[in-house]
Amino acid sequence: MSETTHPPTPKTVLGDPDPNYYQTAYGQLISSYGDLVKKVLDQNDKIDRQIIEYEKLHSSDYQKSIYENESTYNLTIVYNYLFYVYYIVLLIVFIYGAFKGIYSLKNPLQLLLLIFLIIFPYVIYPIEEFFYFLFKYIWSFFTESVYSNIYLSGNY
Repeated sequence: MSETTHPPTPKTVLGDPDPNYYQTAYGQLISSYGDLVKKVLDQNDKIDRQIIEYEKLHSSDYQKSIYENESTYNLTIVYNYLFYVYYIVLLIVFIYGAFKGIYSLKNPLQLLLLIFLIIFPYVIYPIEEFFYFLFKYIWSFFTESVYSNIYLSGNY
C-alpha cells in the first residue's frame, strides 16, 4: 500500500494566523463599514442643510417682501438716529441761545415756539398725512374719471 502524501501547507512569514483572525477581521470590517456609513450619512445631512440655507438665501420666493422688510428696518434705524440728532441739535441751540441771551422764556411767543419745537416730531406726521391725502383727493378729482365707459372708448 502506498501512502498518499499531502503537500505540506505553506507557512506564512509571520506564522500561522490566529484562530480568531477571521472573526476579528470580519468584526473590524463591519465596524469600518459602519463608521463609513455614519460619516456618509452625516455628510449628506450637512449637505442637505446647506442646500436648504442656499435655497432660502438665493430663492426668488418672497424676495419683494424680504427687500421691503429690510428697507423698513433700515429706515427705522435712520429715523431713530435722526430723532435723537434733532433733539440734540435743539438742546444745543437752546443752550447757546440761553447763554447769549437770545431767548427769553418770559416772552409768550418764544415759549410757544420752544414748545412747538419740542413736540414737532410728534405733530408733523399727522399734518403731513392730512395734506397729502387732501392733495391726492383734489388731484384725482380733476385728473381721473369716476367711472369708465368701455363702449365710448372703444376698448372692448
